[in-house]
Amino acid sequence: MFQVILAAIVAIWFFQEAGRVNLHQGKWVFAGLTAYLVPSILWAAFFVLFLRKPVLEAFWRYDESSFMSIAVFFPAAIGPVLGFVSSYALNRKYLTAEAREAAMAFEHEFKTKAVYSVALILMSVLILLLAAKYAPEVNLESKFNYKLF
Repeated sequence: MFQVILAAIVAIWFFQEAGRVNLHQGKWVFAGLTAYLVPSILWAAFFVLFLRKPVLEAFWRYDESSFMSIAVFFPAAIGPVLGFVSSYALNRKYLTAEAREAAMAFEHEFKTKAVYSVALILMSVLILLLAAKYAPEVNLESKFNYKLF
């Protein structure tokens, strides 16, 4: 949910900034969302493939559910934060009054960059799916050994 909210903020932000500098707003919304989604998806793949099992096993040892929910939130929030930083860097590089010429050159090559961006997003999603499919299984053992009957 946090990732979707940040994606909406990035889309609105790029739409307004492109309008302020008098550039094509749709192209810049796509560029901003691409800059946001690629690092976010790649972090999710890295987390699922390498960090999911150790993080869950480390935090399973604590009894408090509030600590568990906070501890799981922070690794999950790293991807959206990386995406937001990436989109911020793109915004600072192109969507200022001083960089309008560079932004116009970016727009003129937009078709090529859009194809590359879509391919990059699809490859990121494929990496995430493969990471989820081949990630190690998480088997968490209960601390309590009990029998009901």
